[in-house]
Amino acid sequence: MSPPKTKGNESLLGNDASKYGYVRLVQLDGVERKVTRPNASWFDTGGLFNLNVLVNDLDATATALRGMGFHAFAEPESYVYPGNVKGKSAMMAGHDDVVISFQERQSPPLSGWPEHEGATHVEVGYQIVKDIAAWNSFWTKTVGLTARDLRTRKATKPIGPNDFRLPYNTKGLDDAIQAGVYPRKGGEQQIGARQFLNSTGADYSDRARPPNLGIVGMRLVMKDVDALAARVAKAQVEIAAPMRVYTLAPYGLVKGFAVKAPGGSGLWTEFFEQGPKPLAKEEMQTLLGNGAKNRWTGFGGADCPKCSSEFNKDGSAKVTWSRGEAVGNWVLKGNAICTTWTSLRDGRESCAVYYDVGNKTYESYNVSGAPEGRNLFE
Repeated sequence: MSPPKTKGNESLLGNDASKYGYVRLVQLDGVERKVTRPNASWFDTGGLFNLNVLVNDLDATATALRGMGFHAFAEPESYVYPGNVKGKSAMMAGHDDVVISFQERQSPPLSGWPEHEGATHVEVGYQIVKDIAAWNSFWTKTVGLTARDLRTRKATKPIGPNDFRLPYNTKGLDDAIQAGVYPRKGGEQQIGARQFLNSTGADYSDRARPPNLGIVGMRLVMKDVDALAARVAKAQVEIAAPMRVYTLAPYGLVKGFAVKAPGGSGLWTEFFEQGPKPLAKEEMQTLLGNGAKNRWTGFGGADCPKCSSEFNKDGSAKVTWSRGEAVGNWVLKGNAICTTWTSLRDGRESCAVYYDVGNKTYESYNVSGAPEGRNLFE
């Protein structure tokens, strides 16, 4: 993760007709970054190999992208899917070694997908893993997504032309097992994984995270992140970022956490739910009514290891930080805790609501909606 108060810019790209499949471009300043998957080889494990997107005119898209610095990753190919679905696709590699598979549907016409002039929406491609069974178990049993059956793809003849950048005359290097899960009904999007059985490359699983360059993670909307977090803990999946409340365009205030996808992918995968509710008045009374103490584990975007607060039953309060302390008073107004300090804020009152993020830890936001800090109650 990036140091506190790291500055940067972000841009959110998407199809106005779609409610999902966004691409978030982020540029961070003053931090060390490595390319997540240098050279963009299919058989290098770790992270996400590619993105997929449907376009109206593949040839025109490829021509335009070459003018922007993209280049072909493999020869374009035609495909026929079950149900006589026909199309053609071309993989292109762009900035920071990001690979995108551009696909044009030729027949039958698309139905049930967002209307688009240039592209539909982005679909994540394949995570390249070492243990596809562990990956599949996480997504189906822990996360609870619907899956397609694991498929073993083994060569029966020399490879010939292929999109793996493998020699044409070597049999078996493209042998692999594939898996896929669906984040939503209808099958418009799929999260895929592939484990190569014979081809071995570098392992970049430790780089598949911010602030590195390339495809460093993905986010998924969930209905109950608290229940999911409990299942993740039970499954002993590695946490990449703890539960927190934050503002995320275009969703507004959300609550979520991130894991390192298991099975050797290591991809930073963030799960969040929209519209988290702050503690109600009765819950705040239970938390603070008989007096309470807390440690600030973060304040104003920075770590605050020596910061603490005391809320006494008689309404008096004390706050301590590395260079001093202040005394004052606190009171509950509805579900907001309001404090005044004799030597801070010129004695002005400030009110905040709390969000439970688990393990006796709470995120606080002032009543104007600005984040204040993260605190752990004793």
